Amino acid sequence: MLSAMNEQPGQPSSHGAPDFPGGGLPGSNMKLKMTTTIRQKISIEEIVSRLRNSERMSFQAMVKDMKEGLVVEEVIGAEQGNILGGDFGGNVLLGYKVENGEIVGRVKDTMIAGNVYQVSKELLAIGQEARWVGGALQAPPLYCSGVSVTTKGN
Repeated sequence: MLSAMNEQPGQPSSHGAPDFPGGGLPGSNMKLKMTTTIRQKISIEEIVSRLRNSERMSFQAMVKDMKEGLVVEEVIGAEQGNILGGDFGGNVLLGYKVENGEIVGRVKDTMIAGNVYQVSKELLAIGQEARWVGGALQAPPLYCSGVSVTTKGN
């Protein structure tokens, strides 16, 4: 999964969520952002239709298109969300930071969260080539902007 992060630190987020009061937890250097999820009913047929009709891009073109983002290769604990409501979240086990269209390094102490229904509505593109994920699923990369990213800040 590729997630474009077009928000600037200290600026209101594109989804209107305020920064966490005080910029983080007391006694911690962890920066948190509160997010709100607006649930709108979407059928499985509509999700499949959106996936079929989404723009196709190469992985390299997806990365080049990002001003700032995250390439997520592996996530741990993503099954802990509200499965019926579509909510997911987990720790990024293997991910890469993207700046100005280039991968600049690995990330650590990073979590992602979102809602699969909302992400499918905001899907920017689907990869042209599929690959095996974890030996159990063959899928193309997904380029999306509706995923929240939280990381330990300096």
